[in-house]
Amino acid sequence: MEERGWVAEADGEYQLTALGTALITHYDEFEKSFASVLRKRAFFEHFDTDVEIPTDVVTDFELTAPVSGDPHATMEVFRNKAREGDIDWFAGILPIMSPGYIEIAENMFDAGAQMELVVAQGAVNAMQSNYGDDLERALGADNFNLYIYPGQLQMALATFDRDRAMIASVDDNDQLHAGLDGGSDTVLNWTTRMFESIRAQSQPLM
Repeated sequence: MEERGWVAEADGEYQLTALGTALITHYDEFEKSFASVLRKRAFFEHFDTDVEIPTDVVTDFELTAPVSGDPHATMEVFRNKAREGDIDWFAGILPIMSPGYIEIAENMFDAGAQMELVVAQGAVNAMQSNYGDDLERALGADNFNLYIYPGQLQMALATFDRDRAMIASVDDNDQLHAGLDGGSDTVLNWTTRMFESIRAQSQPLM
């Protein structure tokens, strides 16, 4: 290690150099990040997307994963987040619009929340077929904006009042699988940038 400049001899003892200290610090950070990702393995196993989540964001997120006897655990976290207090602002990305999503969206919409929603084209077709009147009412309101993403959405994302956020991987049926949620500035800044990036690639539905 002395030859590599990691340590230096002083008064008969070896001490870390600045380089050695930096290497150990970065190794400790890597080890912690690696362990954090492994703890959230259930999420990443189904996160089949090109989106890269920085390790500091992963560390600040909490994991919710379906377990035996509770396959809808992630959906319940999403539902509970929407029920926490009065929601004034919501931004979401959803691969499909199931009755569960519709119920959550209707509750926030009827309560007057300002809403921005990005969905895949197939989800819009289903909404128009099954919830045409409700969709028309929402599009005519001042507090609802709907955007159509041109491709397939392989994740779900939600931000509530800019102080709580959630991202979820989806299974082969586009149902929520495992989710990460949190409220730190690191999490909120990343989810906000992610939403704005996907929204910028989408077209508003008038």
